[in-house]
Amino acid sequence: VEINIYNDEKLENISARTIKEDGTIVDVKKEEFYKIKGESGGSVFYADRESVRFTFPAIEKNCIVEYRYKKYKRRPFVTDIWYIQYPLPVVKNIYTLSIPRGLLEFVNSDGSPVWNWNFKAYNYYLEKPSFKSPKFMSTGKSIYEYKVTSTWELNNVLPFEKEEMMPDLYSYRGYVKFSPNDWKKWNDISEWYYNQL
Repeated sequence: VEINIYNDEKLENISARTIKEDGTIVDVKKEEFYKIKGESGGSVFYADRESVRFTFPAIEKNCIVEYRYKKYKRRPFVTDIWYIQYPLPVVKNIYTLSIPRGLLEFVNSDGSPVWNWNFKAYNYYLEKPSFKSPKFMSTGKSIYEYKVTSTWELNNVLPFEKEEMMPDLYSYRGYVKFSPNDWKKWNDISEWYYNQL
């Protein structure tokens, strides 16, 4: 498994384990998570991105492999990708997005926010997420300390089976992209890039 970490991101609370058919659990040890810096090969000469790589040493037939992690982004509402399908069947795939309440507008009667970002599923049908937001805020705390959480949970996702001579995986594999809602045309992206970067 490889998890990419970009400049505005921080990876925390990573854990992984193998659950054997007989119920035995084998955790991936802390020292078995390897941080890799730089990238080369293909069309990329060099990139300063980091990634964390690890394997499941106790993998065997009819076992379950499980991993989880948290990513913190310094810049809110910048693009992200959630991969839904993998070469192995997925028992449960959960994506949770937590955003400070102060960055959202609340107009709905149920307390759910009007999001100022988009999500789009490719090669997979995806319903709207479930929302969890704080109902009461104590005095003395900033509205940025309260998080609004949206969660997507998928169960029993079929494996993606690659065929010979198949075009790029993005044309077929299920995934979801997130981006700011105000990116309507290419000029919006170039203005953001110019002003932010």
